[in-house]
Amino acid sequence: MLVAQQETHTSDNHLGLLQNCSSLRKLQYVTAWVLQAKAAFQRQTLSCEPGLKLEERRNALVMWVEIVQFYFKDDFTAMKLGETCSMNIQAMAPFIDL
Repeated sequence: MLVAQQETHTSDNHLGLLQNCSSLRKLQYVTAWVLQAKAAFQRQTLSCEPGLKLEERRNALVMWVEIVQFYFKDDFTAMKLGETCSMNIQAMAPFIDL
């Protein structure tokens, strides 16, 4: 199970990391390294594997997608019902691709 599903989703929990990463790729790699280190600490082994596996990077990306989806869940619901989304994202002209 991914970390995003296990923890509560609040913008405050993730805002610092989002503000300090200049690109999605950097955010993905930093997150993957943190998740790898967290897993090592939980196993009580201080050694992390050299490099990142594709699955670790993918899990980090999926985690951030889930966080963003949770943050905008009310907007997704409104768009599915044919209603207008919040002013926060209207400038991005969001749509749901069916």
